[in-house]
Amino acid sequence: MESCKRDTLLILLLGLIAAVAMTVYAIHLNNVFKKFQEELRDKFIEKIARELAVKKPVLLILVPSPFPRGRLVQDAFAYYILVEEDFFLGLSYNGQKALIGHEMGHIIFMPPICPDYMSCQMGADLFSAIYTSPQAVIDLMAELSADPQWRGSEEYKIRVQHLEKLKGGPLSNKEN
Repeated sequence: MESCKRDTLLILLLGLIAAVAMTVYAIHLNNVFKKFQEELRDKFIEKIARELAVKKPVLLILVPSPFPRGRLVQDAFAYYILVEEDFFLGLSYNGQKALIGHEMGHIIFMPPICPDYMSCQMGADLFSAIYTSPQAVIDLMAELSADPQWRGSEEYKIRVQHLEKLKGGPLSNKEN
């Protein structure tokens, strides 16, 4: 009987050790994957910045909620893509690229280059579609708000229609 209890305790202890080891390994793999994704995002940002010949760094900064889903700001030293952290990390990798591409599009598409808000947004959408795909930008727009009022808005409809026209063209065959 004593040997049975000892064997049971040993099995339970080994099971606990295995569970802890698997948890630690899963956390390590998750951290490795996150680091890999961060490096890919950084390379994506660097590629666009290089092609735009941007003279100052472009930094992605994830900020806590509540914060607008994405915004580009700049000062004398850098461009800053400010994004709500929970929203950004909840996007697929292609969604993250579409959001980054859209915000970097505002390096070009901002007043006085575009005459109004809608022109700036559509220009940034097109810019993002060039670096991802029209569908990636449409999917991002669907993620931007679960609010049916936004999806029913004129702005949403016009921007999606604009991107839908690009589908089937040379931008649609791009790999994300």
